Amino acid sequence: HHSDIMGIGTPPASAFVPGPEGDPSTWPGPLVVAFLTELSVHRASTRLHMNTLPLISSCVALSPRLDRNLEVQFLWLKLRLRAGDSSALDGTCALLRTCGRMKYVRPLFQTLISSKVPEFRERASTLFEDVKGTYHPIASKMVSRDLQWE
Repeated sequence: HHSDIMGIGTPPASAFVPGPEGDPSTWPGPLVVAFLTELSVHRASTRLHMNTLPLISSCVALSPRLDRNLEVQFLWLKLRLRAGDSSALDGTCALLRTCGRMKYVRPLFQTLISSKVPEFRERASTLFEDVKGTYHPIASKMVSRDLQWE
């Protein structure tokens, strides 16, 4: 039995042959953002399986988009972290070091903190200690609360 990314049964991947207008690798950035957002909503209570991540990445052609679109990068890292993908940790830390916008910072820290992976929670603490002075005071205060430092 194969399970699609929304958690609903589907035919095997070999049976999927998209037409040119439906090929996810050609979707514009806003459609990829909408897809990843909906995927996050639908998979909020159950995480994606690690084997599904590379399939999504190749199907939607995420690799070339990640450097060009911060929203795609943020959503993809969040999905990977929620799936327990340790290889997403370095990219997440890099983003949290270079981007101080609370729209991205707080949800990523919350995802790290709430993870069942101890390494994620530990890294959240040490990373925040390093970067908290670079964030806007309100963002820093909110993440401090999330970390229960206040």
